[in-house]
Amino acid sequence: MTELCGAFHPERPAIVCDRPEHGGTGFHRSRADGVVWEAAALPSARRAGRQGLAALAVSARRAHRTGGAAAAVERWREERSR
Repeated sequence: MTELCGAFHPERPAIVCDRPEHGGTGFHRSRADGVVWEAAALPSARRAGRQGLAALAVSARRAHRTGGAAAAVERWREERSR
């Protein structure tokens, strides 16, 4: 069984959204009452093509490097042996 959204109508609190869980985006709906109301806006579409990929790559860069895996394993062994 799927979970329902359960968001309350802002002007009529007795009405509850009975759509399957949708993350609170798009719209809310109560079939029993025949009411639909606005939810959070849908996420904006990302740019496509090379410029979009470049923007994604810049935003996804790591803030720092953690070093090599061998060094991490060696540090773990040293800490564990103490």
